[in-house]
Parts: sequence; structure tokens; C-alpha cells
Amino acid sequence: MPTSSATPATFRSHLHGGRAAAYPGSMGTVLDNETLLAAVRGRLLDSIKPRRIVVFGTRARGDARPESDLDLVVVADLVGSLAERSRAVRACLLDVPVPIDLVVYTPDEYERLGRWRSSIAAIAEREGRVLYG
Repeated sequence: MPTSSATPATFRSHLHGGRAAAYPGSMGTVLDNETLLAAVRGRLLDSIKPRRIVVFGTRARGDARPESDLDLVVVADLVGSLAERSRAVRACLLDVPVPIDLVVYTPDEYERLGRWRSSIAAIAEREGRVLYG
């Protein structure tokens, strides 16, 4: 979590084409929801080449507060356990200025778990917003 009053340069490059910009706020940085989602989408597309990105929860509904977390499902052809895949994706998002709840599925897992109405995959598809894929 950034502690300065400026967006970290690496995240800022996805926000403003590399131009400096400060976003003061209680968490060190405040971004409008659409700017945040576009930057996260760009970061993931550049780094891990996902098949699908779905945001759900308050940020998908558009009623997030500046301190709200980002609930994110990423579907990607990554190897390893769920924890290992999540660490790989989270490493791409370390300087995102909001807390992130992240689930990373392989395409097969996402398809299989999407059939279970109570799974995160099904909830994200039903109530979320597709950012990519």
C-alpha cells in the first residue's frame, strides 16, 4: 500500500501514459473507479496475458467508496497451485493503491466451477463486470 501522496510511477504509467499525477487521499491515493479498472486491466494484459478478467462487488456495481477493495477474478493459462498463480498475478498488482481480493483460475477450473451457483466463478459471472475476455 503506498504511503506517499503520489501514485507510484509503475502504476501511474498505466493511468496517464507515464505522466506524473498525484491523487491525495486517506490511503495515499484516490482514483476514480473507471481509471482504476482501466489501469488494472492494462497491467494484467501487459504482464500475464489473461483469457478473462472479471471485477465483482462494489467496484463492478459502481457504488465503491475510495477505500473499497477490488474483487477480481482472473482466468489465465498459468501453472501451479491456486496460491502460486495468485502470487504471480498479485506480483503484477503490488502497487495498486487499493486492497485486492483476488482469485486466479485456469480456464478449465473457471468453466467447471462456474457451474456451481455458489462458487466465486459463478457469482463473478452472474453479478460482475467483464473487463476483458
